[in-house]
Amino acid sequence: MAVPRLNEDKRAHFLPVIAQYFSDHGYDGSTTAGIAKACSVRQNVLYRIWADKEAMFVAVIEFMHAYTIDFWENIAPQENETKVEAILRLQSKDHGVMRFYRIVYSGLLQDSKEIRKAIRRMYQGIHNYIEQTVESHRLERGKTDSQFNADVAAWGMMGLAAMVDIQRELRIKSQDSRETLLRSTSLEGFLE
Repeated sequence: MAVPRLNEDKRAHFLPVIAQYFSDHGYDGSTTAGIAKACSVRQNVLYRIWADKEAMFVAVIEFMHAYTIDFWENIAPQENETKVEAILRLQSKDHGVMRFYRIVYSGLLQDSKEIRKAIRRMYQGIHNYIEQTVESHRLERGKTDSQFNADVAAWGMMGLAAMVDIQRELRIKSQDSRETLLRSTSLEGFLE
């Protein structure tokens, strides 16, 4: 009989490794044998926690969502900086470093309803968080008449981030150009 707490501890330990594996190999290029090897365990250990590769992938998407929100929550704004400005400052410098976008793009190629639901929940959760920080920013800055409502601004910033992911992956723009594009366009376009 599996010990639930032990499985949760193992799950928390394995998820970053599995995320990196899916990022490196994509969904179709990943095997449970390869994932087990990356985790330094036998496959049966993983199967005690997840039913199959798809369940692991869904768990990785949920992990990415929680990790991203937790990371943003722990960013301390500098003097005269709102939370969304602090997030943009850090994200524009390090955007895409963990390559989570590769996992999402790989998942979008799958016909799995469970994977698509997990990606949808992740995007909606990230959108909601950004929308709230945009609203807080505008209240703190006294901006009552913005060109875009907070919902549109959040989706716009997320779309811009996806474009920067593609630029990073294909080496279309330099790190400095991507940083300027993400930060300046968001600050001057979507937040104002």
